[in-house]
Amino acid sequence: MIGHRVRVSCDPLEEALRTVAILQDELNRTNSELMQLTLELEQQAQQIRISEAKYRSLFAEMGQGFALHEMLFDVNGAPVDYVTLEVNQAFEELLEVQGKTVVGQLASRFLPPEELKGWVDLFSTIVRDGSAIHYEQASPANHKHLHGYAYALNRSQFAVLFEDITERKRAEEEVRLNLSLQQVRNQVLKMQTVADWEEVVRVLHHELSSLIELRCCRICLIDHQAGTYTCYNTSFAPEEWPLQSPEEHPLTPSLRMVMATGQACYRRTRAEVEHFQDDVGPEVRCIVDVPFLGGTLAVNSNRENAFGEHEIQILERFAQVVFEGYQRRSDLQQLAQTQQQLQQAQKMEAVGRLAAGVAHNFNNLLQAVVGNIGLAMLQGPEQPEPWLQMADSAAMRGAELVRQLMLYARGEVGVFDPHPLDLREVIERAVSLCRKTIDRRLALQVDITPDLPVVEGDGGQLEQVLLNLYLNARDALSGVERPQQWIRTVVRVVDRAAPTDPSVRPYVQVEVRDNGTGMDVQTLGRLFEPFFTTKEVGKGTGLGLSTSYGILQRHGGWIECESQLGVGTSFRLYLPVAETSAAAVTVLEAAEAAELRRGAETILVVDDEELVRRATTELLATLGYHVLEAEDGQQALEVVAQHREQVGLVLLDLSMPKVSGVEVLRRLRAEEPQLKVILCTGHSTDRAQPDGVTEMLEKPFALSKLARVVRHALDGIPHR
Repeated sequence: MIGHRVRVSCDPLEEALRTVAILQDELNRTNSELMQLTLELEQQAQQIRISEAKYRSLFAEMGQGFALHEMLFDVNGAPVDYVTLEVNQAFEELLEVQGKTVVGQLASRFLPPEELKGWVDLFSTIVRDGSAIHYEQASPANHKHLHGYAYALNRSQFAVLFEDITERKRAEEEVRLNLSLQQVRNQVLKMQTVADWEEVVRVLHHELSSLIELRCCRICLIDHQAGTYTCYNTSFAPEEWPLQSPEEHPLTPSLRMVMATGQACYRRTRAEVEHFQDDVGPEVRCIVDVPFLGGTLAVNSNRENAFGEHEIQILERFAQVVFEGYQRRSDLQQLAQTQQQLQQAQKMEAVGRLAAGVAHNFNNLLQAVVGNIGLAMLQGPEQPEPWLQMADSAAMRGAELVRQLMLYARGEVGVFDPHPLDLREVIERAVSLCRKTIDRRLALQVDITPDLPVVEGDGGQLEQVLLNLYLNARDALSGVERPQQWIRTVVRVVDRAAPTDPSVRPYVQVEVRDNGTGMDVQTLGRLFEPFFTTKEVGKGTGLGLSTSYGILQRHGGWIECESQLGVGTSFRLYLPVAETSAAAVTVLEAAEAAELRRGAETILVVDDEELVRRATTELLATLGYHVLEAEDGQQALEVVAQHREQVGLVLLDLSMPKVSGVEVLRRLRAEEPQLKVILCTGHSTDRAQPDGVTEMLEKPFALSKLARVVRHALDGIPHR
C-alpha cells in the first residue's frame, strides 16, 4: 500500500487482520472526503438553481423584449435564415404574439423574401464580427415603433433586446407635423397677391412630401353653384406653372361624392381610380381627396393602398391650413377687385370733374346761342324762319347731350325734374340716336301700343336708361352669329303690384329684348351691383345698370331682367301712369311755349360769362324788365347794396370766380332775407337746392322758360 511499510510476519491471520484495519481506515477517510465533496456540490447546485431562478425571473419579468436566435448557413457558409430559440413575456406582449408560435420557427415562415434578406444581412454581420448594433423598426400590424439592440453571443447565436418607443415617435412626429403646418401657415400669411397662392402650393407639396410618401398633391377649388372646379396640381414641372388650369372643369364623380358626404374619398386601387373617372396618368394607382370648405386637398401614389388612416389624418390637418389659405386668397381677390373698383371710381370721378367743367363752359356758349336765337325769333316776323327754329332745337338738343354725358360719366342720376311725359317721344329720340351709332345690319324694332298714357318723369334720365340698355344689347349681339340680330322695344300698359307695394295699379311697361348671348344665373344675381361688369377692362364701368336702377326708383318704378344663355335677354321697365292725359300735356306745353310772361321789375343778372350775361339781359329787357348786371359775386353784392330798394330779383350764376354763387347767396340772405334769388347752373348733376333759393334754372334755357320762371319767382308761385 502506498505510504505504508509492510512487515513480514509468519502469522497469516494476523497479517490479514492488520491489512483489513488499514484498508478500513483508508475507506473511512475517503468516505469523509466524498461526503465533503458532495456537500460542496450540493451547495454549488443550490447556488446554480438560485441563480437560474433569478435569471428566469429576470428574463420573464424584464420590461424589454428579449429574443435568442441562431443564424443558419448553407453548405457554402452563407447566411440564409435564422431560427428563434427563446423569447420572453415582454417579447410576446410587444409584438402581440405567443412565444410558442415563434420559438423553434424559421424567420422565413413569417417574413416576405425581401424583408427576410434585410434582416439576415443585418444579423449575419453581427455574428460574423462579434459586434452589436442599434436599430428602429415599425410594426404595421399594431402601429408600434420599436427600438432594438442586437449583439452576438458566438459565431452563430445572437440576442435582441427591444423596447416600445411609440409614444416618443408620436411626439416627435407631432412636432414635425406642427412645424410643417406652421411652414404652410407662414406662407399663407406672406400672401400679398392672388399670385402668391402658387408659392403656398409649392410649400405645401414640400412639407407633405416630408411626412407622407406621395407622388404629387393637388388642390381643387370648387365652384358649388356652377358645378366646376379649378385645379392646382404639383405633378407639373415648375417651368409649366402657373398651376391653375386655363379653364374650369366639370366636377368628377369623386368630387361630387366629397361635396355630398363631406368625407374623404379614397380610391385605393387603379380600378377605383378609373371607376371615378379621375383625370390622371396611367401611373397613378390610388388617390385620396380630403375636403375643406371651398374644395379638396388630394394626394396620389404609384402604389395601391399607399395611404392609411394615419396619412388621411395628416391630410385633414393640412386641409384646415389650406382652407385658411383659400380664405386669404378669396380676401385678396376681393381686395384686388375693390382696389380696381376704387381706381375706376377715381377715374370716373376725374372724368366727371372734367365733364362738369366742359359742360359748364359749353352750356354757357349754348346759353348765348339759345338766347340770341330767341331774341332773333322775337324780333323777327310773327312766324319765325324754319332755320331759326331748327337752330334753337339743335342747341337745346346739344344741351341735353351734354347733360347725358355728365350723368353717364359720373354715374349719378342728377337733378330730378319730373313732369308729365309722353314716353313715345323719349323712345323715338333714343332709337333715332342708336340707329346712327350701331351696325345697320342690326334690326331696331319698336312696337308702342296706341293711346299710350302719360307718365310723370324726367325725359333726359329715362332716355339715358334706354340708351344704356340699347348699348348693352348691342354688345351682347356682337358675340353671336345669327341670320338675324335684333333689339326689340315693346311698350304696353300692364296692371302690376310694385315690389314694395302690394296694391295693383296701371304701369307703362317698356320691354327691351335682344337675341344675343344671354347671361347665366350668377351674372343675373349681380347685374345691378355698382361697378359689376362682364365687359373687358376699359370697355365698361359697371355703373350703367346701377344708375338705371336708381333712376327707375326715383320715378316710382322698377326694373326687371330675364336672361338665358344662348337665347337672349329681356329688360322690363315699369313706370306709374300719371293722372294727366296726353292731350292735356300737349295743350299745356303749347300754351306755355306760346305765352311770354312779362313784367317791369328790376332784376340783377350775375354771370362771369359776358356772352351769357348780355344775352340774358337782352332777353329780360325785351320782356319789359329793368336789368342790372354784375360780372362776379363781389360786384353783385355791391350792386345790391347800391340799389337795395329797386332790386326785386337776382339771377345768380352758381359757378363764378372770386366769390362763388353759394357764398353770394349766403351773404344776400344775411342782409336781405326777403330778396328773391334764381340760381342758374350749367351743372346738371347738382343734386340739392341750396337753402334760400327761390328757383333753380338749368342752362341753357329758352326765352319762354326764362319768362315763366322769372314771373313765377316774382309772383311767389311755385314752379312746376
